[in-house]
Amino acid sequence: MEDVKLQDKIKVFLSVDDGYGYGSGSGDGYGSGYGSGSGDGYGSGDGISEIGSKSVHMVDDVPTIFASIKGNVAKGFVLQSDLSMTPCFVVKGSGKFAHGDTLREAMTALTDKLFDDMPEEERIAEFVKAHPDKDKPYPNQDLFDWHHRLTGSCMAGRNAFVKDRGLTLDGETTVTAFIDLTRNAYGGSVIRNLEKAYAAGV
Repeated sequence: MEDVKLQDKIKVFLSVDDGYGYGSGSGDGYGSGYGSGSGDGYGSGDGISEIGSKSVHMVDDVPTIFASIKGNVAKGFVLQSDLSMTPCFVVKGSGKFAHGDTLREAMTALTDKLFDDMPEEERIAEFVKAHPDKDKPYPNQDLFDWHHRLTGSCMAGRNAFVKDRGLTLDGETTVTAFIDLTRNAYGGSVIRNLEKAYAAGV
């Protein structure tokens, strides 16, 4: 049977909404706090509820087995239809959960979910908060991910943009250069409003 402490942590993880913080570079961070969760959630659902003495939880319609939990980060497995188990991370914040093969992927997926319904003005404000110095170089991968959060651009479109311009996701770029590169591409109106936000000192 699962360790009692792990069972308790699972209950807390699935029922209590810890806060989620935004960051840049490797700094997507986690805060703490308590409140009632809303939005995407979990349930027992149909199918297997236990396998090999481990409980199976439906998290965002994904059968998930938890191995360890620390704060609002969990490590575990996705139970596949053939009963094989794929290692994964699960993170939560603001009533939402996200899976990923790596912690970074899970964090990015959660951040994207939180931005889905956020008004443009708030998305821009969060970008500025995460990138306060427009002349400081930030990781290209970070800016690549944030372009989606700002504009809703798809992965295929962003990959094509990078390839067409001979860019790379390695290295770093300043926000000023990022704006110059993307102001006339998909979502350019949002990027131009981002530029105005920096000019206004928002």
